[in-house]
Amino acid sequence: MEEEAESGPKISVIDTLKVIPPPSMLRESKKKQIVEKRIRVRRVDNIEEGKAKINPLLAKELGVGDDMVEIVVAGRKSLQLSPILDEGVPQNEVWVNAEILKTLGIADNTIATIKRIAKK
Repeated sequence: MEEEAESGPKISVIDTLKVIPPPSMLRESKKKQIVEKRIRVRRVDNIEEGKAKINPLLAKELGVGDDMVEIVVAGRKSLQLSPILDEGVPQNEVWVNAEILKTLGIADNTIATIKRIAKK
């Protein structure tokens, strides 16, 4: 019989697997962006028609760059607006022109859903 040559201490399989990261850690490296978010729509007089003031942190969450945003109220009424980033706007609110909201019958402080729409 041949004697086995010693090549150092034996390494267990468990110790070897500790070096390999789990799949969940690899998946976390991809940045998750939310698709839509529930917010409050506020009526403000000094905003241009077709524009909406949103917080920069909310815009970053939604991935809004030069894209438009769509605000949907109760699944029935929707607005497509260009975002204006403003630090003065609370993160869970979007400020829209009061006249537009009045014509659509949307009350102040209404809960709505906002999502990003890619420009064509």
